[in-house]
Amino acid sequence: LSGWAGRSSDDMKYQMEKEMAHRRTTEVQEELEILKKAQEELVFENKKLTRELSKYRTAIGEMKESINDINLSNARLLYTNRVLRNTSLNER
Repeated sequence: LSGWAGRSSDDMKYQMEKEMAHRRTTEVQEELEILKKAQEELVFENKKLTRELSKYRTAIGEMKESINDINLSNARLLYTNRVLRNTSLNER
């Protein structure tokens, strides 16, 4: 039997449900593939951003060290200026 003629309504209903289930499965599989590709792209982007963040953290650490050195140098200059301006310490 190749057509629908001569088949019972239960058999036709079963075949239609089977076809609909197959279509839904295919749609779900296609959606799953799309989601997998999106996940791969997000994982790649996440790794890239993690590397960038690491570089920025290193740069910030170096900047903090430079700022500390500059602050120390400024404190020394301030102290030196105060000592040189003080006439009681500057007399001979």
